[in-house]
Amino acid sequence: MSDSAVVDASAPPSVTKVAAAPARSRTGIVRWYSVAKGYGFIEPDDVGASGLSGEIFVHHSAIAGGEELADGDRVRFSILETERGRRAGAVERLS
Repeated sequence: MSDSAVVDASAPPSVTKVAAAPARSRTGIVRWYSVAKGYGFIEPDDVGASGLSGEIFVHHSAIAGGEELADGDRVRFSILETERGRRAGAVERLS
């Protein structure tokens, strides 16, 4: 972990946030989500334009208020950098 990274106490242990770049709120659409498995994928609205490529992993622990997501839901979220890649954080259903 670099000196500029801080541990996000609300995130799973393998998640770190870079202090120099605060999380930016993004929007997107849930492309696939399994309630039984507790995870899925979000396609950000700004794929390509912001340097993002592909879908972002979302775990049930990142969903605000313990809500469940469904395919096609519009969501607002931030992107967290983890040891395993990018994942969604602070996910809120918009529709």
